[in-house]
Amino acid sequence: EKLYDQAYVGNRCEGLADLTAFLSRHSLDELSAITRVPATLIRRAAHVIAARGPGLFVSGLGLSEQSQGVSGVMAYCNLGLLTGALGKRGSGMLPLRGQNNVQGNADMGSQPYALTGYLKLDDAAVRTRLQKLWGATPPLEPGKTIPEMYDAAVAGSLKSLWIQGEDVAQSDPCHDHVIAALEKLDLLVVQELFMTETARHAHVVFPAAAVLEQEGTFTNGERRIQHVRPVVAPPGQARPDWEVIRDVAIAMGGPGAGWKYDHPSQVMEEVAAAAPNLFGGIRYDRLTPDGLQWPCPSIDHPGTRTVHADRFVRGKAMLTAVDFQPPPEKVDGAHPFVLITGRILDHYNVGTMTRRTPSSRIVERDYLELHPEDAGRMGIADGAAVRVRSRWGQAVAHARLTRRMLPGTSFLTFHFPETRTNCVVGPHVDPTSKCPDYKVTAVDLAPA
Repeated sequence: EKLYDQAYVGNRCEGLADLTAFLSRHSLDELSAITRVPATLIRRAAHVIAARGPGLFVSGLGLSEQSQGVSGVMAYCNLGLLTGALGKRGSGMLPLRGQNNVQGNADMGSQPYALTGYLKLDDAAVRTRLQKLWGATPPLEPGKTIPEMYDAAVAGSLKSLWIQGEDVAQSDPCHDHVIAALEKLDLLVVQELFMTETARHAHVVFPAAAVLEQEGTFTNGERRIQHVRPVVAPPGQARPDWEVIRDVAIAMGGPGAGWKYDHPSQVMEEVAAAAPNLFGGIRYDRLTPDGLQWPCPSIDHPGTRTVHADRFVRGKAMLTAVDFQPPPEKVDGAHPFVLITGRILDHYNVGTMTRRTPSSRIVERDYLELHPEDAGRMGIADGAAVRVRSRWGQAVAHARLTRRMLPGTSFLTFHFPETRTNCVVGPHVDPTSKCPDYKVTAVDLAPA
């Protein structure tokens, strides 16, 4: 109906003709059948979004934690571009990250295909600068994603792994494969607050300081770098993460022998030198009171409140035609339900911390949510134990009947290790991001 922002798309986007041709081959009735959302509601939503102008598109992890996660994000960004939402204050795309410093972690170069500040591995100028700064040239080949690390460990080509603050034995799918990978390693180092399921497999456990016990920075979803200060001293032998990394590097020799930092602010100064376009102006004394938003390329730069205000990194944004591919998990007579796994507000991720707090009196176990009609047909009462069985494994959880679930769909959290939720989730990943598909698993449900 040409309700998109024609001036914005004309000036700042390309690919509209291909997208229009692609969409003309589909009908709302077809999309309604796939999504189980009535066509009238799809049309009404389109009119509301178009009529109100640029908006803020907020998404959770479910958008990307699917076998077609990258494609889903691209289609979602199409909607933001068509409504002219990117590059304007108060609007745009806001993907909510799973933990509070995921953004900062990615900024520092934890993704296997990029260096600090999203610098490209094969950029000659970058490599020259980092050689002078680090005394060593970074690798040209991308590293491995987490599922690829497990495969390599099982195959014997990955010999050691250092895990910081993540209980992969509970959080990651294909539980048996994860455990086989951890046990095959010659050296597993785990840096943690508590003796987690993963730490039980470690050769070395480094006791870590918690967030309120160490100094550093967090970067939130609006790219704001915030100064974090310790409130109390770490207990016992626990130490701040950066100190542990520094001391191991010095002990190993090589380029790490020069890591004689005395304070995390010195690490930030090196970050600024490594990726000056984004972080060149970041210093601890500039982060009070409200932090700075990158890009902040120089000491006198105020930080960037809105990215893409004038142009996109690639010039014009690309509208992308993304066709729907059914998930590899197929519902059939033996596995008639779709299981979604995820979190609830009362617990944080796998519950390593919150299970040790009064939150466990609010929610004391994992619950399987399912529609009352499905439960009634199977003779499952509210609170009863239910066996959840997939092609990959099984788990047992207590039922919670709720009409917020569609018939044929169920939801299960993974906050308690005894539930073994991720034994049920299979090996499917997005082919580009390698992110596991936590949101579509075909299962059978029965009284336990």
